[in-house]
Amino acid sequence: MNKKLAIVAYALPSRKHVPFDDPAFEVWGLNQLYYKIPRADRWFEMHFVNFRDVQPEFYRDWLGSQRKIPIYMQRRLPEIPMSVAYPREQMAKAFGNFFTCSVCWMMALGIHEGFSEIHLYGVHARDGSAYEYQRPGITYFLGICRGRGIEYFVPPESELLKSEAYGYKGEGYEKNGDGEIIAKHFHHAQRRVAKIEYREGEGMGKSGMGRIRRQAASKEPA
Repeated sequence: MNKKLAIVAYALPSRKHVPFDDPAFEVWGLNQLYYKIPRADRWFEMHFVNFRDVQPEFYRDWLGSQRKIPIYMQRRLPEIPMSVAYPREQMAKAFGNFFTCSVCWMMALGIHEGFSEIHLYGVHARDGSAYEYQRPGITYFLGICRGRGIEYFVPPESELLKSEAYGYKGEGYEKNGDGEIIAKHFHHAQRRVAKIEYREGEGMGKSGMGRIRRQAASKEPA
């Protein structure tokens, strides 16, 4: 059976592409996104054990009013009839303990339940944003998807899985004084050691610089 999962978070540019009208997709939402999306098959509220003290009343009321979809939480709460204790220990045993955000918990459960496709929407984790710290964990679970042959979709607006191919971009090289093309990291290392020399004078700074120069002259790897 081809089970497809759409995990939906907040970032707007890619959220408009969620396949809400495609019945082949199970849609999972999270937190206070409920009033911004037209449907969800499961919900996730993974913040804080002291849930009652930190979440606004209107959101608690909405969660408590649900009667059709399971709501995954750190523990079951009687005032939220559809609340389900997330199987944390089971997921940690299966995948390790590298969960940097709610999306990681959602991806782990989706992988565990055997979804053949996992799509991410509203998950951008951009540099400099409040969500940048989440990227390593999400990338980790995308790697698990790839390793297990699970198809995945990352929106083009996202910063996930974007990098240059190390060593293959021309800007990584430059010419030295003799016209030889050398890796820029030699220059970066030289500049850093020069700063150390300036601060510390003789000693380790100078010896470190000498080593860099000897490596560059003999073309030894750094």
